[in-house]
Amino acid sequence: MPGRKSLIGATVLGAALALWAAGYRADIPYEQVRTTYQTPASHFVDVLGARLHYTDRGAGAALVLIHGSGAEQGAYTALGLALAERGFRVIALDLPGSGLSLAGPQTGFANADNVALVGAFLSALDLTPEAIIGHSTGGQIAWTLGLDSPELTDRLVLLAPTGLPTPSPLTWEIARTPVIGPMLKNVTPDFVVRGNLKEAMFDDTRITDALVHRYRDLLLREGARDALFARMNAISFARAGELPCLTLPTLLIWGEEDAWLPLPLATTFAAEIPNATLITLPATGHNLPEEADPTTLATRISDWLRGPQPPRATPDAAQCPRALASN
Repeated sequence: MPGRKSLIGATVLGAALALWAAGYRADIPYEQVRTTYQTPASHFVDVLGARLHYTDRGAGAALVLIHGSGAEQGAYTALGLALAERGFRVIALDLPGSGLSLAGPQTGFANADNVALVGAFLSALDLTPEAIIGHSTGGQIAWTLGLDSPELTDRLVLLAPTGLPTPSPLTWEIARTPVIGPMLKNVTPDFVVRGNLKEAMFDDTRITDALVHRYRDLLLREGARDALFARMNAISFARAGELPCLTLPTLLIWGEEDAWLPLPLATTFAAEIPNATLITLPATGHNLPEEADPTTLATRISDWLRGPQPPRATPDAAQCPRALASN
C-alpha cells in the first residue's frame, strides 16, 4: 500500500499535469509585444548588458518608479500621469525580463543585482532623482539602494515594500516547488492571471479584461516567465535587520486590505526606519499603484515631497558600519 504522503504527492502532481495540459501557453515573440505596448513615452538604454525600457513623462524634479515582481512599468501609468500633472518628471522603469526590457546573458535577478542595475540606470541617464518610488519588490530594491548609495536620491517613497520576513503568496510557493514549479512555468491561462490579480487587489471592479490581457501578454512575452521565476526563487530577507540604518526620509504607503503583505507589516517598517512617515489607504489591496485613485495617491506623494522634510538620520556607528561608510 502506498503511503499517505505518496498519495498526496501523486494527487498534486496529477492536478499539476492536468492544469499544464489545460493552460499551457507558448511564448509571444518580443517584437509582437513591443509593437503592441510601446508608447510615445518609451525609451531604451543599454545598462550592464541588459536592454532597458522606460517611459519618461513630464518636466521638473525627477521621480524614478520601480515596479514589483510580475508587473511592469505600465502599472504606474495613471499615477505617473497624475504626478507629471503636478510638475514632476516621471521615469518608470521596466526591470530586466519584465515589460519591454530584455535581460542580458549575465543578468541576475536577486535583489542585489537589481540594486546594482538601478544604480547603473541612474548613472546612464545622469539622474539624481528627488525620490525613488518602489512598489512591492520594487520597494525593496529602493530601500536597499537607499542603504547602499544614499547619495543617489533625496527621498524614498515605498508602496507596500517587501523585505521583512513574511510568507509568500501561494503562487510563489508553488513556483519554488521542485518539479511542479518548473513544469507550471508555461501555464498562464487567463483565469490564473485574473486569480492573482484578485488576490492582489481588494476592489474587483478594477480588474478589467484589458488589465488581465495586458498582464497575460507581457508575461507570455518570450523570456518574461523565465525572469519572473528567477525573481521568485531569489527572494531574500537578508538585509531586513539594516532598516534602522536607512538615513533617507521615507514615505510608506500601504493598502489597509493588503492580503499579501498585511497591514501590521506597515507599522513594523515605520517603526524600523528612522525617518518614516506612514499613510494607509482604506479599501485598497496590495496592487495600490493600480487600485488606488491616482489623483489622491499623487496628491499624497507630492504634498509629502514638497512639504517640510526632516534631516537625514545619523546611523549608529556600532549597528550600521555599512550605512555609516555610505554616508
